[in-house]
Amino acid sequence: ALADGSVALVAPDGVIRWTKPNPGGVIGGVAATGGRGLALLSKRRLACYDLANGSVLWTSDLSADACAPPALGDALALVPCDDGFVRAIGAADGSARWSFRAGQAVRVSATTAPAGAVIAGDHGEVWFVP
Repeated sequence: ALADGSVALVAPDGVIRWTKPNPGGVIGGVAATGGRGLALLSKRRLACYDLANGSVLWTSDLSADACAPPALGDALALVPCDDGFVRAIGAADGSARWSFRAGQAVRVSATTAPAGAVIAGDHGEVWFVP
């Protein structure tokens, strides 16, 4: 994300390869893997971009506010939310797949794993969701 709120791909040499305007600014961080990148465009809207050209592959509206950066794996995107759920979104199409109730807002991290997801809570908890 750039200072003006645009979503951008910045190459390792510092050259900006493409930019996409986002008037509301990007919040909560970004994630990238396998030629795709995620950005939280608002607390309740996640977008997936093709890193080669910046085209939007899909967007997904969340039913609660995101409270930590998204994570992206081959099959899933994970978004921790303020309502105590971590939401799993299909990485290919942005469809809702499942949610896991951590019982608290997960503000630390969630990441994908080959056989599921690993979620770390604010108070030292670690959950594995197959």
